[in-house]
Amino acid sequence: MACLKTCCLCCAVVLLLPLPGVAGKKNQLPPGIEKAATISAMLQYATVLRRSQPASPELKARYGMELTWNDIVQTDPNGRVRIRMTDDSLLSIGANSELRITSHDSQSHKTRVELAYGLLRAQIKKLAAGEEFQVRTPTAVAGVIGTDFGIDATDPQHVKFICLEGTVRISSLDPNNPGTVDCNGGHGVTIDHGKTPNPPTDVDTSQMARWRRITNPDTPDY
Repeated sequence: MACLKTCCLCCAVVLLLPLPGVAGKKNQLPPGIEKAATISAMLQYATVLRRSQPASPELKARYGMELTWNDIVQTDPNGRVRIRMTDDSLLSIGANSELRITSHDSQSHKTRVELAYGLLRAQIKKLAAGEEFQVRTPTAVAGVIGTDFGIDATDPQHVKFICLEGTVRISSLDPNNPGTVDCNGGHGVTIDHGKTPNPPTDVDTSQMARWRRITNPDTPDY
């Protein structure tokens, strides 16, 4: 009888163990859906809304999970997620944030993502001639040419940009305010809803270090 109990216990343990390849298959997109990015690091809890499949339920974000165009990634008050795009650009999402991996036009070589609210650090690889990577927020559009910058849209009506390296060209979403401002490394720009961007201001090294820290999913330090 003791041997039988031991045997049953061992069988139960085996049944609880994940089958080889099951975790990998859960992270993969269904056949026929184009891969846009992969979750390369994360902290605490985040969810993915698969807009390309309206009937798809809200998914729990996982390390190694593949993302497709139009996916929405949301983080909770303690969550952070780093996304590696297929071109190796990195998008690090802070706590209480929502990012939509909007679209990529292979003919015009234009990629667009949207930060609805929260914190984002974008490390965009250097683009080739004719390529474009655009980040939209509730107040502004940021056009980048291979750079490293942060966006604070915790107040969607008053968005702040901090440029760590390279140059970001910032313009209003309002067509009645067509002016643009170039934000270079070591500077910041704020823009209010329906207005043109304010002139760049200097930011110190402590502010830049904070930006790198608050969006980093590898460390829980806030």
